[in-house]
Amino acid sequence: NFRMELYEENGLWSVLSTRNYYSMNVFGFEELRLEINMRRRTTYYIASLLLPIFFMNFIQILVFVLPVESGERVGFSITVLLAVAVFLTMIQDKLPEASEPNVSYLTYKLLVDMLLGCAMVVAVVVAIKMYHKTDNHQISGKLRAFTRRMNICCKRKQSAVYIEEKEKSPVKSPEKSPVEYVNDEGDSNVTWNDVGKAFDKFFLIIFFVFLVSNNFIYLVAMAAIET
Repeated sequence: NFRMELYEENGLWSVLSTRNYYSMNVFGFEELRLEINMRRRTTYYIASLLLPIFFMNFIQILVFVLPVESGERVGFSITVLLAVAVFLTMIQDKLPEASEPNVSYLTYKLLVDMLLGCAMVVAVVVAIKMYHKTDNHQISGKLRAFTRRMNICCKRKQSAVYIEEKEKSPVKSPEKSPVEYVNDEGDSNVTWNDVGKAFDKFFLIIFFVFLVSNNFIYLVAMAAIET
């Protein structure tokens, strides 16, 4: 092992172990080989790169919660996408440009984040277009069924809370649960506003799953490298 009396701590790398040994080469000469096992310190990258990326992912998904009546959904999604693009440009300067032996996993993650951000802008435009359609356009049966299913899935959670409150309440009331109201309506009138809100719920769930999966895969890959 090396003598570390004169070693000064480095802000980017930490020395894990050292080794030196002699070996005989093919020409009969002795060689002194020095091995240093180092690891990059991750605190700076977690605080300045990973956490801001995770926060931006969370902000992006909030566009589907923003009311359509505000008129700021497209502007909000594009602004966040531009902020992510500027942030990614700054990060690229800190990443190695070499393609061999392999590309940084963070590069792939940032690429997927950018693609998801672009897809969110398209999804917001589609949902707004559905929301603002007039009643002159006929709603197809598939869209009606899709809207009712999304409403039923969301109402089931409300129904569970409703049942718990009813069981705790000493007074029994004949009122129906939210799911019963939806089921009783059957083929009730579904407006384009309902279709737009159903698409918002669908996109919210889909992109939330994609973002969580992307971050989870990246963290698992990084953990595999550490081990």
